[in-house]
Amino acid sequence: GGGASQASAGAVTGATGASEGSGPINPASPPPSDPQLIALIVGAAQDFRRDCLADVDTKPAYQNLRQKVDNFVSTHLDKQEWIPTMIKNQLRNGLRQSVLRTPIENKLCQDIY
Repeated sequence: GGGASQASAGAVTGATGASEGSGPINPASPPPSDPQLIALIVGAAQDFRRDCLADVDTKPAYQNLRQKVDNFVSTHLDKQEWIPTMIKNQLRNGLRQSVLRTPIENKLCQDIY
């Protein structure tokens, strides 16, 4: 009776080429596309992100960085002449190009690390 099921279980774990210490594969594990498994992974990732970012805005380095970015954006926008028909995406792209042309990008990276 039980010899066939033991042999097939051994074939499942042995045929995978699993490295030492990885343990046997559980044939009852849900497939990677299982919605419950995906929800579990997404939830764990969201919890991890929330925990990591929980107090970032209280850190002096973040506050310093935020102030530099706010000042840079304000200075850039002060140089722009506002026209009611102006396209916001063009304004955003101009700001992005301004950041890329100035050393602020390096300063921001230094503050982050």
